[in-house]
Amino acid sequence: MTNIDKAIEVIRMEFEDDSKVYDEYSISSALADAGLLTPAPQIIRTVEELQALDPETVVWPARHYGPYTVGTLVPDPFNPYWTPPLPAVVVATAEQVRAARKALEEA
Repeated sequence: MTNIDKAIEVIRMEFEDDSKVYDEYSISSALADAGLLTPAPQIIRTVEELQALDPETVVWPARHYGPYTVGTLVPDPFNPYWTPPLPAVVVATAEQVRAARKALEEA
């Protein structure tokens, strides 16, 4: 089932009751509750924010040419001169990375 199919199913289930009003807010809320909307970009500005993320989360630092996992950017306690390139934006949550990995393994 594609995300479009899931969205249609959510909308149909949400509005089975004809007394409900179809408005943009209620449709958006139903899709968000079902996890079918893209979240707002999450900007990581501090080392503390970076360390709070799951190590498998993928981020794209502003001054670099590619994505990195958080685990590769967290400061190394044995190298006091290393500071992660911040700010960075979350490209994929760890949950999304694990789901993608599972889908590839099953393909």
